[in-house]
Amino acid sequence: MLSLRERLFLLIIAGFLILGNLPRFLPMPTAFGNVNLSEVLLYAISLLIFPIRSFSIFRTSLGVTLILGTVFSTCVGLLKWGIDFTALVYSSRLLIQITIAHLVAGILAEKLYSPQNLIVRNYLLTYTAMAAIAIALLILFPNSTDLWKTLSSFGVEFAGDPHINRLVSLYFDPNFYATIIVLPTIIALHGALSEKKLSYIASSALLILTLFLTVSRSGISLLFLIAIGYAILQSPRLHLIKLPQIILPAVPLLIFSLSTATLLSFEQVERLAMRLAQGLGDGSSTARFESFSLGLRLMEDEFLLGYGYNFALSFIRESGRNGIDSSLQLFFLTYGALPATIILIIFAIKFYIIDRNLRQISNTPTLPSLTSTHVLWRIVASYFVMTLLWAAHFNQVLFYPFWLIPTLAFIFLFERVSDNHVRQCQRTDLF
Repeated sequence: MLSLRERLFLLIIAGFLILGNLPRFLPMPTAFGNVNLSEVLLYAISLLIFPIRSFSIFRTSLGVTLILGTVFSTCVGLLKWGIDFTALVYSSRLLIQITIAHLVAGILAEKLYSPQNLIVRNYLLTYTAMAAIAIALLILFPNSTDLWKTLSSFGVEFAGDPHINRLVSLYFDPNFYATIIVLPTIIALHGALSEKKLSYIASSALLILTLFLTVSRSGISLLFLIAIGYAILQSPRLHLIKLPQIILPAVPLLIFSLSTATLLSFEQVERLAMRLAQGLGDGSSTARFESFSLGLRLMEDEFLLGYGYNFALSFIRESGRNGIDSSLQLFFLTYGALPATIILIIFAIKFYIIDRNLRQISNTPTLPSLTSTHVLWRIVASYFVMTLLWAAHFNQVLFYPFWLIPTLAFIFLFERVSDNHVRQCQRTDLF
Protein backbone atom coordinates (compact mmCIF):
# COMPACT_ATOMS: atom_id res chain seq x y z
CA MET A 1 0.00 0.00 0.00
CA LEU A 2 1.36 3.38 -1.02
CA SER A 3 1.53 6.14 1.56
CA LEU A 4 -0.35 9.39 1.10
CA ARG A 5 2.77 11.32 0.14
CA GLU A 6 3.73 8.67 -2.41
CA ARG A 7 0.26 8.83 -3.98
CA LEU A 8 0.49 12.63 -4.06
CA PHE A 9 3.91 12.45 -5.66
CA LEU A 10 2.76 10.05 -8.40
CA LEU A 11 -0.36 12.16 -8.97
CA ILE A 12 1.82 15.24 -9.51
CA ILE A 13 4.01 13.24 -11.91
CA ALA A 14 0.93 12.21 -13.90
CA GLY A 15 -0.35 15.79 -13.93
CA PHE A 16 3.06 17.03 -15.02
CA LEU A 17 3.11 14.62 -17.98
CA ILE A 18 -0.51 15.25 -19.00
CA LEU A 19 -0.48 19.05 -18.73
CA GLY A 20 2.80 19.36 -20.58
CA ASN A 21 3.70 22.99 -21.30
CA LEU A 22 0.27 24.34 -20.41
CA PRO A 23 1.31 25.69 -16.94
CA ARG A 24 4.14 27.70 -18.56
CA PHE A 25 3.10 31.06 -17.14
CA LEU A 26 5.61 31.70 -14.35
CA PRO A 27 7.68 34.73 -15.48
CA MET A 28 11.45 34.29 -15.21
CA PRO A 29 14.49 36.14 -16.60
CA THR A 30 14.74 36.37 -20.38
CA ALA A 31 17.37 33.62 -20.56
CA PHE A 32 14.78 31.09 -19.44
CA GLY A 33 11.51 32.47 -20.81
CA ASN A 34 8.38 31.41 -18.98
CA VAL A 35 8.95 28.43 -16.67
CA ASN A 36 6.54 25.52 -16.35
CA LEU A 37 4.89 25.98 -12.95
CA SER A 38 4.05 22.26 -12.64
CA GLU A 39 7.74 21.47 -13.19
CA VAL A 40 8.80 23.82 -10.39
CA LEU A 41 6.09 22.33 -8.14
CA LEU A 42 7.28 18.82 -8.94
CA TYR A 43 10.89 19.65 -8.10
CA ALA A 44 9.97 21.37 -4.83
CA ILE A 45 7.67 18.58 -3.60
CA SER A 46 10.05 15.79 -4.58
CA LEU A 47 12.94 17.35 -2.68
CA LEU A 48 10.79 18.26 0.34
CA ILE A 49 8.86 14.98 0.64
CA PHE A 50 11.74 12.61 -0.10
CA PRO A 51 14.89 14.29 1.28
CA ILE A 52 16.37 11.03 2.56
CA ARG A 53 15.22 8.52 -0.05
CA SER A 54 16.63 10.70 -2.84
CA PHE A 55 20.17 9.84 -1.70
CA SER A 56 19.51 6.15 -2.35
CA ILE A 57 20.03 6.89 -6.05
CA PHE A 58 23.73 6.32 -5.40
CA ARG A 59 22.92 2.62 -4.98
CA THR A 60 22.16 2.32 -8.71
CA SER A 61 25.05 2.34 -11.15
CA LEU A 62 23.12 4.04 -13.95
CA GLY A 63 21.97 6.82 -11.63
CA VAL A 64 25.54 7.33 -10.39
CA THR A 65 26.83 7.34 -13.97
CA LEU A 66 24.45 10.08 -15.08
CA ILE A 67 24.95 12.21 -11.97
CA LEU A 68 28.74 11.99 -11.98
CA GLY A 69 28.84 12.56 -15.74
CA THR A 70 26.71 15.70 -15.44
CA VAL A 71 28.68 17.04 -12.47
CA PHE A 72 31.97 16.40 -14.28
CA SER A 73 30.65 18.08 -17.44
CA THR A 74 29.54 21.12 -15.41
CA CYS A 75 32.98 21.37 -13.78
CA VAL A 76 34.61 21.22 -17.21
CA GLY A 77 32.42 24.08 -18.37
CA LEU A 78 33.22 26.16 -15.29
CA LEU A 79 36.96 25.63 -15.73
CA LYS A 80 36.88 26.46 -19.43
CA TRP A 81 34.40 29.33 -19.61
CA GLY A 82 33.88 30.58 -16.08
CA ILE A 83 30.60 30.96 -14.21
CA ASP A 84 27.47 30.81 -16.41
CA PHE A 85 24.30 31.16 -14.35
CA THR A 86 22.06 29.78 -17.10
CA ALA A 87 24.23 26.67 -17.54
CA LEU A 88 24.34 26.06 -13.78
CA VAL A 89 20.54 26.28 -13.54
CA TYR A 90 20.07 23.79 -16.38
CA SER A 91 22.67 21.46 -14.86
CA SER A 92 20.89 21.55 -11.50
CA ARG A 93 17.59 20.97 -13.29
CA LEU A 94 18.95 17.85 -15.01
CA LEU A 95 20.28 16.46 -11.73
CA ILE A 96 16.88 16.97 -10.10
CA GLN A 97 15.14 15.24 -13.02
CA ILE A 98 17.44 12.21 -12.69
CA THR A 99 16.67 12.10 -8.96
CA ILE A 100 12.92 12.32 -9.59
CA ALA A 101 13.11 9.44 -12.07
CA HIS A 102 14.86 7.40 -9.38
CA LEU A 103 12.18 8.27 -6.81
CA VAL A 104 9.45 7.16 -9.21
CA ALA A 105 11.28 3.89 -9.83
CA GLY A 106 11.62 3.29 -6.09
CA ILE A 107 7.90 3.75 -5.50
CA LEU A 108 6.88 1.64 -8.50
CA ALA A 109 9.24 -1.17 -7.50
CA GLU A 110 6.98 -1.82 -4.54
CA LYS A 111 4.06 -2.42 -6.92
CA LEU A 112 5.85 -4.51 -9.53
CA TYR A 113 4.63 -7.76 -7.97
CA SER A 114 0.99 -6.62 -7.83
CA PRO A 115 -1.58 -8.36 -10.02
CA GLN A 116 -3.32 -6.94 -13.11
CA ASN A 117 -0.21 -5.06 -14.27
CA LEU A 118 -1.05 -2.05 -12.12
CA ILE A 119 1.98 -0.06 -13.29
CA VAL A 120 1.22 -0.59 -16.96
CA ARG A 121 -2.46 0.24 -16.58
CA ASN A 122 -1.83 3.55 -14.81
CA TYR A 123 0.99 4.41 -17.21
CA LEU A 124 -1.28 3.86 -20.23
CA LEU A 125 -4.14 5.70 -18.53
CA THR A 126 -1.92 8.77 -18.19
CA TYR A 127 -0.93 8.82 -21.85
CA THR A 128 -4.42 7.93 -23.08
CA ALA A 129 -5.75 10.98 -21.23
CA MET A 130 -2.98 13.05 -22.80
CA ALA A 131 -3.87 11.74 -26.27
CA ALA A 132 -7.57 12.55 -25.78
CA ILE A 133 -6.70 16.13 -24.80
CA ALA A 134 -4.39 16.38 -27.81
CA ILE A 135 -7.20 15.42 -30.19
CA ALA A 136 -9.51 17.95 -28.54
CA LEU A 137 -6.86 20.64 -29.06
CA LEU A 138 -6.53 19.70 -32.73
CA ILE A 139 -10.29 19.99 -33.22
CA LEU A 140 -10.48 23.34 -31.41
CA PHE A 141 -7.28 24.79 -32.87
CA PRO A 142 -6.43 23.26 -36.26
CA ASN A 143 -4.06 26.21 -36.76
CA SER A 144 -1.50 26.19 -33.93
CA THR A 145 -0.95 29.95 -34.14
CA ASP A 146 -4.52 30.42 -32.88
CA LEU A 147 -3.63 28.22 -29.91
CA TRP A 148 -0.51 30.28 -29.17
CA LYS A 149 -2.58 33.50 -29.26
CA THR A 150 -5.23 32.06 -26.95
CA LEU A 151 -2.65 30.81 -24.46
CA SER A 152 -0.89 34.17 -24.58
CA SER A 153 -4.09 35.89 -23.48
CA PHE A 154 -4.01 33.72 -20.35
CA GLY A 155 -0.35 34.45 -19.65
CA VAL A 156 1.09 31.25 -21.18
CA GLU A 157 3.90 32.53 -23.40
CA PHE A 158 5.22 30.02 -25.92
CA ALA A 159 7.00 30.83 -29.19
CA GLY A 160 5.83 27.75 -31.06
CA ASP A 161 6.12 26.98 -34.75
CA PRO A 162 3.05 27.41 -36.97
CA HIS A 163 1.36 24.06 -37.70
CA ILE A 164 -1.83 23.62 -39.69
CA ASN A 165 -3.90 20.45 -39.18
CA ARG A 166 -1.10 18.80 -37.20
CA LEU A 167 -1.58 17.46 -33.70
CA VAL A 168 0.71 19.49 -31.40
CA SER A 169 -0.67 18.27 -28.03
CA LEU A 170 0.02 20.08 -24.76
CA TYR A 171 3.71 19.61 -25.48
CA PHE A 172 3.13 22.25 -28.20
CA ASP A 173 5.28 20.33 -30.69
CA PRO A 174 4.18 17.44 -32.95
CA ASN A 175 7.64 15.87 -33.18
CA PHE A 176 8.25 15.79 -29.44
CA TYR A 177 4.81 14.33 -28.83
CA ALA A 178 5.25 11.73 -31.58
CA THR A 179 8.56 10.52 -30.17
CA ILE A 180 7.26 10.36 -26.60
CA ILE A 181 3.98 8.61 -27.45
CA VAL A 182 5.76 5.72 -29.23
CA LEU A 183 6.66 3.92 -25.98
CA PRO A 184 3.11 3.80 -24.52
CA THR A 185 1.86 2.85 -28.00
CA ILE A 186 4.15 -0.19 -28.19
CA ILE A 187 3.30 -1.18 -24.61
CA ALA A 188 -0.42 -0.86 -25.35
CA LEU A 189 -0.02 -2.94 -28.51
CA HIS A 190 1.83 -5.59 -26.53
CA GLY A 191 -1.01 -5.66 -23.99
CA ALA A 192 -3.61 -5.86 -26.77
CA LEU A 193 -1.81 -8.76 -28.46
CA SER A 194 -0.95 -10.70 -25.32
CA GLU A 195 -4.06 -10.14 -23.17
CA LYS A 196 -6.60 -9.12 -25.84
CA LYS A 197 -8.39 -6.76 -23.44
CA LEU A 198 -10.65 -4.04 -24.79
CA SER A 199 -8.90 -1.37 -22.72
CA TYR A 200 -5.55 -2.15 -24.33
CA ILE A 201 -7.09 -2.29 -27.80
CA ALA A 202 -8.87 1.06 -27.36
CA SER A 203 -5.74 2.68 -25.93
CA SER A 204 -3.65 1.34 -28.82
CA ALA A 205 -6.07 2.68 -31.40
CA LEU A 206 -6.19 6.14 -29.82
CA LEU A 207 -2.41 6.41 -29.40
CA ILE A 208 -1.70 5.26 -32.96
CA LEU A 209 -4.30 7.70 -34.24
CA THR A 210 -2.68 10.65 -32.47
CA LEU A 211 0.76 9.56 -33.65
CA PHE A 212 -0.29 9.66 -37.30
CA LEU A 213 -2.09 12.97 -36.80
CA THR A 214 1.23 14.56 -35.85
CA VAL A 215 2.49 13.91 -39.41
CA SER A 216 5.90 13.44 -37.81
CA ARG A 217 8.26 11.40 -39.95
CA SER A 218 10.70 10.80 -37.09
CA GLY A 219 7.99 9.63 -34.68
CA ILE A 220 6.14 7.39 -37.14
CA SER A 221 9.35 5.82 -38.42
CA LEU A 222 10.45 5.25 -34.81
CA LEU A 223 7.23 3.32 -34.16
CA PHE A 224 7.82 1.02 -37.12
CA LEU A 225 11.50 0.50 -36.24
CA ILE A 226 10.68 -0.51 -32.67
CA ALA A 227 7.78 -2.67 -33.84
CA ILE A 228 10.17 -4.55 -36.11
CA GLY A 229 12.66 -4.88 -33.25
CA TYR A 230 9.88 -6.09 -30.94
CA ALA A 231 8.92 -8.78 -33.46
CA ILE A 232 12.55 -9.89 -33.80
CA LEU A 233 13.14 -10.02 -30.04
CA GLN A 234 9.93 -11.96 -29.57
CA SER A 235 10.69 -14.39 -32.42
CA PRO A 236 11.86 -17.19 -30.07
CA ARG A 237 8.41 -17.09 -28.46
CA LEU A 238 6.52 -17.35 -31.74
CA HIS A 239 6.42 -21.11 -31.47
CA LEU A 240 4.15 -20.65 -28.44
CA ILE A 241 1.67 -18.48 -30.33
CA LYS A 242 0.63 -18.94 -33.92
CA LEU A 243 1.79 -16.08 -36.12
CA PRO A 244 -1.71 -15.24 -37.45
CA GLN A 245 -2.89 -14.73 -33.86
CA ILE A 246 -0.30 -11.97 -33.54
CA ILE A 247 -0.72 -10.34 -36.95
CA LEU A 248 -4.49 -10.48 -37.44
CA PRO A 249 -5.48 -8.35 -34.40
CA ALA A 250 -2.86 -5.76 -35.36
CA VAL A 251 -4.02 -5.37 -38.99
CA PRO A 252 -7.57 -4.11 -38.31
CA LEU A 253 -6.21 -1.93 -35.51
CA LEU A 254 -3.79 -0.25 -37.90
CA ILE A 255 -6.46 0.06 -40.61
CA PHE A 256 -8.88 1.64 -38.11
CA SER A 257 -6.34 4.21 -36.97
CA LEU A 258 -5.25 5.11 -40.50
CA SER A 259 -8.85 5.28 -41.71
CA THR A 260 -9.87 7.53 -38.84
CA ALA A 261 -6.90 9.79 -39.47
CA THR A 262 -7.86 9.97 -43.14
CA LEU A 263 -11.47 10.86 -42.34
CA LEU A 264 -10.38 13.56 -39.90
CA SER A 265 -8.07 15.18 -42.40
CA PHE A 266 -7.30 13.78 -45.84
CA GLU A 267 -5.02 16.76 -46.41
CA GLN A 268 -2.96 15.64 -43.42
CA VAL A 269 -2.42 12.13 -44.79
CA GLU A 270 -1.53 13.59 -48.16
CA ARG A 271 0.99 15.90 -46.50
CA LEU A 272 2.59 12.98 -44.63
CA ALA A 273 3.00 11.10 -47.89
CA MET A 274 4.57 14.18 -49.48
CA ARG A 275 6.92 14.71 -46.52
CA LEU A 276 8.07 11.09 -46.68
CA ALA A 277 8.55 11.33 -50.45
CA GLN A 278 10.45 14.61 -50.30
CA GLY A 279 13.06 13.22 -47.91
CA LEU A 280 15.86 15.77 -47.62
CA GLY A 281 14.28 18.09 -50.13
CA ASP A 282 12.01 20.07 -47.82
CA GLY A 283 12.88 23.03 -45.62
CA SER A 284 12.61 21.10 -42.36
CA SER A 285 15.16 18.50 -43.42
CA THR A 286 17.47 21.17 -44.83
CA ALA A 287 17.37 23.10 -41.53
CA ARG A 288 18.22 19.94 -39.60
CA PHE A 289 21.13 19.24 -41.96
CA GLU A 290 22.48 22.76 -41.40
CA SER A 291 22.08 22.30 -37.65
CA PHE A 292 24.00 19.02 -37.78
CA SER A 293 26.79 20.68 -39.76
CA LEU A 294 27.03 23.42 -37.13
CA GLY A 295 27.27 20.80 -34.41
CA LEU A 296 30.13 19.06 -36.18
CA ARG A 297 32.06 22.32 -36.47
CA LEU A 298 31.61 23.05 -32.78
CA MET A 299 32.64 19.51 -31.81
CA GLU A 300 35.94 19.92 -33.64
CA ASP A 301 36.94 22.77 -31.31
CA GLU A 302 36.20 20.95 -28.03
CA PHE A 303 36.22 17.30 -29.04
CA LEU A 304 37.67 15.40 -26.09
CA LEU A 305 35.92 16.88 -23.01
CA GLY A 306 33.26 19.01 -24.69
CA TYR A 307 32.00 22.44 -23.70
CA GLY A 308 30.36 21.42 -20.44
CA TYR A 309 26.65 20.82 -19.89
CA ASN A 310 24.72 23.65 -21.57
CA PHE A 311 27.84 25.87 -21.81
CA ALA A 312 27.79 25.51 -25.61
CA LEU A 313 24.53 27.45 -25.88
CA SER A 314 26.25 30.84 -26.26
CA PHE A 315 28.45 29.48 -29.06
CA ILE A 316 25.41 28.05 -30.83
CA ARG A 317 23.56 31.36 -30.60
CA GLU A 318 26.54 33.19 -32.09
CA SER A 319 25.81 31.31 -35.31
CA GLY A 320 22.24 32.64 -35.35
CA ARG A 321 20.54 29.49 -34.05
CA ASN A 322 18.76 28.84 -30.76
CA GLY A 323 19.97 25.26 -30.47
CA ILE A 324 21.14 22.04 -32.11
CA ASP A 325 18.38 19.79 -33.44
CA SER A 326 20.20 16.51 -32.78
CA SER A 327 20.14 15.79 -29.05
CA LEU A 328 22.58 12.91 -29.55
CA GLN A 329 25.01 15.34 -31.14
CA LEU A 330 24.41 17.81 -28.31
CA PHE A 331 25.14 15.00 -25.84
CA PHE A 332 28.62 14.54 -27.34
CA LEU A 333 29.04 18.29 -27.78
CA THR A 334 28.38 19.07 -24.11
CA TYR A 335 29.82 15.99 -22.37
CA GLY A 336 32.72 15.48 -24.76
CA ALA A 337 33.65 12.42 -26.80
CA LEU A 338 35.52 10.65 -23.99
CA PRO A 339 32.98 11.04 -21.12
CA ALA A 340 30.03 10.48 -23.48
CA THR A 341 31.56 7.25 -24.80
CA ILE A 342 32.24 6.03 -21.26
CA ILE A 343 28.62 6.75 -20.26
CA LEU A 344 27.26 4.87 -23.29
CA ILE A 345 29.56 1.88 -22.65
CA ILE A 346 28.40 1.68 -19.01
CA PHE A 347 24.77 1.82 -20.15
CA ALA A 348 25.39 -0.90 -22.76
CA ILE A 349 27.03 -3.23 -20.21
CA LYS A 350 24.33 -2.59 -17.63
CA PHE A 351 21.56 -3.15 -20.19
CA TYR A 352 23.07 -6.54 -21.00
CA ILE A 353 23.23 -7.45 -17.29
CA ILE A 354 19.64 -6.32 -16.70
CA ASP A 355 18.41 -8.32 -19.69
CA ARG A 356 20.23 -11.44 -18.52
CA ASN A 357 18.89 -11.18 -14.96
CA LEU A 358 15.31 -10.44 -16.02
CA ARG A 359 15.40 -13.38 -18.41
CA GLN A 360 16.37 -15.60 -15.47
CA ILE A 361 13.54 -14.14 -13.38
CA SER A 362 11.00 -14.73 -16.17
CA ASN A 363 12.04 -18.39 -16.24
CA THR A 364 11.49 -18.78 -12.49
CA PRO A 365 8.23 -20.72 -11.92
CA THR A 366 7.78 -19.20 -8.44
CA LEU A 367 7.39 -15.71 -9.96
CA PRO A 368 4.64 -16.08 -12.58
CA SER A 369 3.62 -12.42 -12.21
CA LEU A 370 7.00 -11.38 -13.62
CA THR A 371 6.76 -13.47 -16.79
CA SER A 372 6.02 -10.38 -18.88
CA THR A 373 8.57 -8.19 -17.04
CA HIS A 374 11.37 -9.31 -19.36
CA VAL A 375 9.26 -8.50 -22.41
CA LEU A 376 8.38 -5.07 -21.02
CA TRP A 377 12.05 -4.41 -20.31
CA ARG A 378 13.00 -5.26 -23.86
CA ILE A 379 10.34 -2.89 -25.17
CA VAL A 380 11.68 -0.07 -22.99
CA ALA A 381 15.31 -0.89 -23.85
CA SER A 382 14.55 -1.04 -27.58
CA TYR A 383 12.72 2.27 -27.36
CA PHE A 384 15.63 3.92 -25.52
CA VAL A 385 18.24 2.62 -27.96
CA MET A 386 16.25 3.45 -31.11
CA THR A 387 15.39 6.91 -29.78
CA LEU A 388 19.08 7.46 -29.09
CA LEU A 389 20.22 6.22 -32.50
CA TRP A 390 17.35 7.52 -34.63
CA ALA A 391 14.79 9.98 -33.26
CA ALA A 392 17.37 11.88 -31.18
CA HIS A 393 18.97 13.10 -34.42
CA PHE A 394 15.85 15.08 -35.31
CA ASN A 395 14.69 16.51 -31.96
CA GLN A 396 16.10 17.71 -28.64
CA VAL A 397 14.24 14.88 -26.95
CA LEU A 398 17.00 13.36 -24.79
CA PHE A 399 17.06 16.33 -22.41
CA TYR A 400 13.31 17.01 -22.67
CA PRO A 401 11.85 16.42 -19.17
CA PHE A 402 8.60 14.92 -20.51
CA TRP A 403 10.71 12.23 -22.20
CA LEU A 404 13.62 12.00 -19.78
CA ILE A 405 11.80 11.47 -16.47
CA PRO A 406 9.41 8.63 -17.46
CA THR A 407 12.01 6.87 -19.62
CA LEU A 408 14.70 6.94 -16.93
CA ALA A 409 12.11 5.92 -14.33
CA PHE A 410 11.40 2.74 -16.32
CA ILE A 411 15.12 2.01 -16.76
CA PHE A 412 15.90 2.60 -13.08
CA LEU A 413 12.93 0.40 -12.15
CA PHE A 414 14.24 -2.55 -14.11
CA GLU A 415 17.76 -1.96 -12.79
CA ARG A 416 16.43 -2.17 -9.22
CA VAL A 417 14.58 -5.41 -10.00
CA SER A 418 17.72 -6.84 -11.61
CA ASP A 419 19.95 -5.85 -8.69
CA ASN A 420 17.44 -7.19 -6.17
CA HIS A 421 17.45 -10.51 -7.99
CA VAL A 422 21.24 -10.70 -7.75
CA ARG A 423 21.21 -9.88 -4.03
CA GLN A 424 18.49 -12.45 -3.42
CA CYS A 425 20.52 -15.12 -5.22
CA GLN A 426 23.60 -14.21 -3.18
CA ARG A 427 21.67 -14.54 0.11
CA THR A 428 20.30 -17.90 -1.05
CA ASP A 429 23.83 -19.12 -1.78
CA LEU A 430 24.99 -18.03 1.70
CA PHE A 431 22.32 -20.13 3.39
